[in-house]
Parts: sequence; structure tokens; C-alpha cells
Amino acid sequence: MFGENYNIVGHTTGKLDKKGRIVVPDFSHREKQEQLIAKKIEEKKETKIQLYNYKIYLEKVNRYHQLLLKARKLEKIMELERTIQEYSRSFEFSTNIDNQYRINIPNELLKELNWNADDILQYDGLGDSLLISKKSM
Repeated sequence: MFGENYNIVGHTTGKLDKKGRIVVPDFSHREKQEQLIAKKIEEKKETKIQLYNYKIYLEKVNRYHQLLLKARKLEKIMELERTIQEYSRSFEFSTNIDNQYRINIPNELLKELNWNADDILQYDGLGDSLLISKKSM
């Protein structure tokens, strides 16, 4: 599964199709119908997308909730609540991998990213996630 049992390691390039879909690369260990979530990353005047496995995201939020239930000090409780809220709000969209191993990127986000079908995209595995950016020429 995407980023669950194996680290996502590798890099490749790809393109958007005319419908705003990208193929999730083999090295991510992706599976059909797997649910992914994405966050937008602003880095050096460039916006990128980072994809995560939704199941792993839920497990991480549940771990924070377990810590919250065990916390006894008000300061620690407030800190954990802020962490959970910030982590949850950082994600832009969720999508499922289709039968051709593609995902849809929402049109509004494509416009914001300034990505189109002619652009070459760079895919970089980051262990538990996949970073996608426009390849600089």
C-alpha cells in the first residue's frame, strides 16, 4: 500500500492528462482504489503537492487523540489539540487511485499551481509520502 508497508523511494517524471489526472508511479507501491490525501507545500516561490496514504493519516490522528486522552496537564492538552487541528487543516483534498493508477487533481488547485498538460512533473519519494512539483527546465 502507498507508504504503508514500504518506504516510497525513487524519482521519475510524468505529465498531467487533459482531464487533470496524473499517474501515481510504481515505486510508491500504490493500489487501485486506495485513498490518498494531499497537502500543498510552498517552497522557494514554488508550490508543490505532497501525497499521503489516508489510512496512515487517520492512524496518526488517532495516536494524537490517544495522547490527548492520557494527558493530565492543561498545557499539554491544549498543545495536542492545536497539533491535531493544524495537521488536519493542512490537507487540501482527498482522492482515490483509479483502475489505471491515476488520481484527479481538482481544477482550482491546478490553476493555483499553474500546472497544465504540457508541463513535465517531477515525482520524488519521501519515505511516507510522494512530492510532486513542476520540473524546472
